[in-house]
Amino acid sequence: MNLSEDQRGVLVQEVQPESPADRARLAIDDVITALDGDDVENVEQLRALLQEHQAGDEVTLSILRDGEQMEITITLAERS
Repeated sequence: MNLSEDQRGVLVQEVQPESPADRARLAIDDVITALDGDDVENVEQLRALLQEHQAGDEVTLSILRDGEQMEITITLAERS
């Protein structure tokens, strides 16, 4: 994936069809590096940050896609 050895974040390995991630065009192999400006180093940290929000909240994810940093906005859904 051509990432630096010290790259931190959460690798997206699956996106459920019709999910908020799918609607926001989050893609397999994207790396989530921050949520609303808070750095994300691992999946536990991402979950903890998401727990601070409710269904219907909009969050901004900073991601790496094909070596380029970008931001996408997702409206959170009910947790299953």
